[in-house]
Amino acid sequence: IEESSCLARNCLQEMRPAAFRVSTGSEPGGDPLIELHKPLTLPQCACCCPPQLTAKSPDGTELNRSKIVRTWCSEVPYFVFEEPPGTKKYEIHPPVKCMGMCIKRERGYGKCCFTPFYFYDAKTGQQIQPDQPFPPQIKRIPRGTKRCCRIGLPCVSCYIGDCEDCIT
Repeated sequence: IEESSCLARNCLQEMRPAAFRVSTGSEPGGDPLIELHKPLTLPQCACCCPPQLTAKSPDGTELNRSKIVRTWCSEVPYFVFEEPPGTKKYEIHPPVKCMGMCIKRERGYGKCCFTPFYFYDAKTGQQIQPDQPFPPQIKRIPRGTKRCCRIGLPCVSCYIGDCEDCIT
């Protein structure tokens, strides 16, 4: 259940600070499982207060953090996953060309182009499992875009290992 003010939800929308408490059961008051905290952020094009999300255990211990990292020279979206917070574990970004200045589009089935965001080792910069049929990646699902857009959500596919999940 999201905890944020009505004013923040209506005026600040995706920039608003919020806390999400996940618990067992379908009603509030179940055993706490995890908390997600999002501070006040500016749009992703801003150089300060970039979007981020921190996961915490019910006792308040920070487990991990995901955030957008901007580079001054490039418009390529670049995400960092830290576990524990402060220690980079993965970098997540699309394949790039022109010395990292442009996104390299990939062809899917048929004539469809898509932009997968692959997982890279934070220490080596090497893509994780690039030789697998489905390396770890996050991408939009073209076939679900029309359905998802009707309710205002992007349709996303996550491949991690041999598992494919659609988050809508």
